[in-house]
Amino acid sequence: MKQAAGIDISKDGFHVCLKEQSDDGHVKIKRIRSFPNDFENFKGLLDWSLKGLPKGVSLKYVMEVAGYYHDDFFCMITGRKHSWYWQTGSSTTSGV
Repeated sequence: MKQAAGIDISKDGFHVCLKEQSDDGHVKIKRIRSFPNDFENFKGLLDWSLKGLPKGVSLKYVMEVAGYYHDDFFCMITGRKHSWYWQTGSSTTSGV
């Protein structure tokens, strides 16, 4: 099983969709939520997204980088050693 949090970050807020993919490839949307764009809500997103995560399953944070609004969130998740992926044009970067 794989889980991912797709994040769309803008100046005023960010929208998150938690998806789960089973071993047979079936994809299910688990939860969707919007947050104001500030540091406290970045921490709230981490708490919200990890709540109910099955034991032994990792969560990847995925976002498209189209400006600089993602910078603070990116710094926070990399500092806490969460897995992430980002897309810039035709280039994809990932880390832990």
